[in-house]
Amino acid sequence: MSVPRLQIALDTFDLPAALGPLQKAAPHVDVIECGTILILAEGFQAVRAIRALFPDKQLLADVRIAEAGSKIARMAFEAGANLVSCVAGPPWPPSHRSVRWPGSSAARPKSSLPTSGMTPSVLAPGEPPV
Repeated sequence: MSVPRLQIALDTFDLPAALGPLQKAAPHVDVIECGTILILAEGFQAVRAIRALFPDKQLLADVRIAEAGSKIARMAFEAGANLVSCVAGPPWPPSHRSVRWPGSSAARPKSSLPTSGMTPSVLAPGEPPV
């Protein structure tokens, strides 16, 4: 498999709105992304429909898995996705404390680990998380 070069993201609220631009762009893209919004609005039926229309394209289900990873990934792969997206952040230590940040009245967990910069990752079927 060659390295994908161009990806289209389908972040519409319904499948018909996604299919118009996709039909025009499909010959020129390597990866079709079923966006988070599309999957939340249409369910994995959107992945199934796009897989049926484009059986030879790489298909990314942008489900941004944070919990229940194996179950959600299995659902996406069974619907026809080749890739899924995951998000991760540092785990909070079990004994974390709350502190008030300067200029804020909100209590926030204190940790020695960084709390920003969560980066999405992409996993293929059977690939272990890093």
